[in-house]
Amino acid sequence: MATRRRPPGRQLVNFASSFFSDLKPEGLLYAVLIRSPLSMGRIRSITHPHLPEGYFLYTAKDIPGSKTISILGTSIPLLADETVSYQGEPLGILVGPDKIDLQQLVKEVVIRFHKVEERSLSTEVLEPQDIIACRTLSDGGDAELLFAEADIPLEGSYSSNCYSSQCGEAAGGLALYKGETLVLYAPVQWFSQVRRSIAAGLGILPQQVEIRKTLAAGGRNNSQWYSAILSAQVAMAAYLCRKPVRILLTREEQELYYERPAPVVVNYRSSVAPNGRILALIASIVVDTGIYNPFINDLISRMVVASLGVYNPPVYKIEAYAVRSQTPPTALTLQRMDSQIFFALETHLYEIARRVGRMPHEVRLLNHVVSPSKPFKFNFTHLEKVIQAVVDKSSFQRKYWSFSLTREDSPEKKLTSPVPVRGIGLSCAFEGSGFMGAIQYTSDLTMELTLEKDGSVAIHTYPPSPSIRDIWIKIVSKELDVPEANIHIDGNFHPDSEPLHPAGFFGNVGIMTQLLRKCCTAIQKKRFQQALPIHVSRGLTSSQKKQWDQESFSGEPFFTTATGAATAEVELDPYTFKTILRGIWIAIEGGEILSKERAISTIKAAVRESLCELVLMEEIEVKDIFVELLPGSKEPKQLGGLVYSLLPSAVAAAISQAYNTVISSIPLEYNYVCQALSPCQSKMEGQVLAGEAAIQEEAQ
Repeated sequence: MATRRRPPGRQLVNFASSFFSDLKPEGLLYAVLIRSPLSMGRIRSITHPHLPEGYFLYTAKDIPGSKTISILGTSIPLLADETVSYQGEPLGILVGPDKIDLQQLVKEVVIRFHKVEERSLSTEVLEPQDIIACRTLSDGGDAELLFAEADIPLEGSYSSNCYSSQCGEAAGGLALYKGETLVLYAPVQWFSQVRRSIAAGLGILPQQVEIRKTLAAGGRNNSQWYSAILSAQVAMAAYLCRKPVRILLTREEQELYYERPAPVVVNYRSSVAPNGRILALIASIVVDTGIYNPFINDLISRMVVASLGVYNPPVYKIEAYAVRSQTPPTALTLQRMDSQIFFALETHLYEIARRVGRMPHEVRLLNHVVSPSKPFKFNFTHLEKVIQAVVDKSSFQRKYWSFSLTREDSPEKKLTSPVPVRGIGLSCAFEGSGFMGAIQYTSDLTMELTLEKDGSVAIHTYPPSPSIRDIWIKIVSKELDVPEANIHIDGNFHPDSEPLHPAGFFGNVGIMTQLLRKCCTAIQKKRFQQALPIHVSRGLTSSQKKQWDQESFSGEPFFTTATGAATAEVELDPYTFKTILRGIWIAIEGGEILSKERAISTIKAAVRESLCELVLMEEIEVKDIFVELLPGSKEPKQLGGLVYSLLPSAVAAAISQAYNTVISSIPLEYNYVCQALSPCQSKMEGQVLAGEAAIQEEAQ
């Protein structure tokens, strides 16, 4: 993270201590977006028949600067100008003093179109014009031939479209003018992009934009890049009417246009030996990015890296395609995209174990040690211990065989049995910190530290999460023997040296923590040899930058990698069909754990959130959550997203065993039990009716 000490003068970045929706400056106006009712069309006009005094309607023709915003080379309309690309695309912005009146007035806006014929996207047959990015990778062997001649060919298609709806403050921001300076209050994560977007849309200098980061509820924002567009829209309204303007998306808008996940379909084909060893693995990945997603190349790169998981198939072929559709743009959390790939791969491994009749953990360990090595270099030396930990703690081996014997009974017997039906599943995954595939950002990371004349210490970075902030302060306090009260975060940047990427976006906490330690060591060496203040900066070394070869797409894709395994045991009540999780066991090798209690608490919170995403319209109860953090490497690693990669496939495998079916798509529907067992129910109902008829006949 490149930083520069702020020169004397006006502060262009500040960090407020409240939510932007709580701020009410004098003369505040409210804003709502006018959205397209069509997914395709040419705009003829946008008007309101009788707009009251004090209300304003702005469209693309009113934009004072550029009508499009550039994000990583992707041009995105600030407001749709001539053509509409997806249903719900912003066409204009309506501003006024009364929020309730605005909701009625926006319904009265008249939009006239020249309609254009719509076309749908098919993930089975991809048209060249739909593919906006792709990446292929193979070892040179003929994976297709091996699959065709396999003793046990296995193929499965898996889909994932999970996301978590945020319950905190919805997206938005408040903009106002102070002299010639546009001030934005918003929970911004990508300061440099927001500043550039506002400046481009208004036709002003970046130095005329002041950003005041407000509090963010929930600690996570699903759409780091789209907030730049929303900020530019509210800034434009404030610029044009020269009054404070606030926009706050509705919960429906938040889910449809701001938090929309990117649907992923993965097809795995494998040539499997009788003992469960994968001889060749073929993966085809298709991700629907909506109308645009500036980070699409990073998306498919990470999915390709995740597609082999923790395994080493001797022959492999991977194809990943990103396709454009006439749907809203997709949100972006790279680690959560990994989880969709892990769900597909781990579900496929479950089917392999089931097909060859071996224990799931044995099949995983067998394929983990197969050589030659894949093109990605990982340190998975602790994987066997991690898997064994959850196997032992959950009594996985005993339960799996016991539940398998029950599963071999007929489904009809299951439904009529008073004994609850159970299943247990296992999964493995990794989480990387500092994605080297996004080399334009990761290689530029730096940390700066200053020991001031008064003995205080400033950590120059954008404020991290409260937990990471506390950890960093404890590290500096211990390394430099400075009271924690004398250590603070200095997030003031010169506009020319703001970080190029969103705060915390690439999971770089592990890297930044190590760089912080290096800064402490450097200051400690200098503090008694030169006068204060002492300012030091540390970044990645040249050897660390060379660990990944972008051209050949090989090497070490992450700065550090945490490995984990999980088991989940489910129980199905035969009368109510209610699914209960009897227990979840998670083991992780996460390097140095700076706060074990906080780490475990974070993991358990992620488990509950992941369960909310896994089943629609139903809350799965979990009786016990067991977390074990195993000792391993000394460097700290990123753990936050590992649960989302482990839990879905473990729970799906448990449900698959319990119902004697295959769960290949998530999230699960509310009536997935009835759907899975409906043939059995129909047969049972027929048996019951036949039995009743026989009884009546005998009585007569």
